[in-house]
Amino acid sequence: MHEMAEKASQTFPTSRILVSTLLPRLDFPPSVIDKINEEVRHSCSSLPNVHLVHHSSIRPWHLYDGLHAPEPGWGQDFYKNYQRCCPWVLPNNQL
Repeated sequence: MHEMAEKASQTFPTSRILVSTLLPRLDFPPSVIDKINEEVRHSCSSLPNVHLVHHSSIRPWHLYDGLHAPEPGWGQDFYKNYQRCCPWVLPNNQL
């Protein structure tokens, strides 16, 4: 993940790069997802134009089968997380 974010940061130095944490899943222990997300957070923190979007408000029961996002209304949860991290991404009324 770090290499990808670093490459994007170097290739597009004037852009704001968003890296999303992994969503919780029912087929992986939460501790594994948490560890990976912590590694991503740590590795991306040194990159100047990379911003981490953490989806702490999304839990496995928000996913229709514990793995995949449901279609209707799903965007609102992601939108809130992106707005919290990166208010320049979308204006408040654009979803």
